[in-house]
Amino acid sequence: MKKELLIAIGLVLLIASMPYASATTSVSGPSKVANESVFTVTVEADSSLVEAAHVNITYPKDLTLDAVRADPVRRFDLVKDQAGGDATTGWLDIIFAKSDGCVGHPTFAELDFTATKKGNYTINVSSIINGAADSVDGLTVEVIALPGDVNGDGKVDYRDLVGVIDHWGESGTIYDVDGSGTVGYSDLVFIVDHWTG
Repeated sequence: MKKELLIAIGLVLLIASMPYASATTSVSGPSKVANESVFTVTVEADSSLVEAAHVNITYPKDLTLDAVRADPVRRFDLVKDQAGGDATTGWLDIIFAKSDGCVGHPTFAELDFTATKKGNYTINVSSIINGAADSVDGLTVEVIALPGDVNGDGKVDYRDLVGVIDHWGESGTIYDVDGSGTVGYSDLVFIVDHWTG
């Protein structure tokens, strides 16, 4: 009986000393969005073998962080987050610990951003899963003007119509929104068709 007990204890110690299986973190979302639009970015692991994770997300403040849904199906017991950063960069720090009996590919977080300025922006993620650092490719998002938004205010409205009328008949300007070569009636129709108000 003593021998079996020693073998069982040795087996438990051997299993406990084995490293956890590794997992890879990924970040996904749109590569191109219209200015002043809301878009969602998802950070998740590719394995159900995540026991614990620390995920750090940094983002440019020209992307406004509107909402964070950490692990929306509640696969983890411990979720802590806090927003912060300097004048140009915000960050989010999330810590997870697996709850009993839960399996599946964990979604660490879903983040809703609003694009506030045209340009290219990168959302970076670093993570440590089960005690091992993970190399994660960031997500670059290009914020573009709305089609028909000739004055760049993030809306297609009467101001854009006025701009087209003021530049009527010109060639090679941003007011030729339909790309016909000359600012005219078809540009007015284009703006009305893309109206956001």
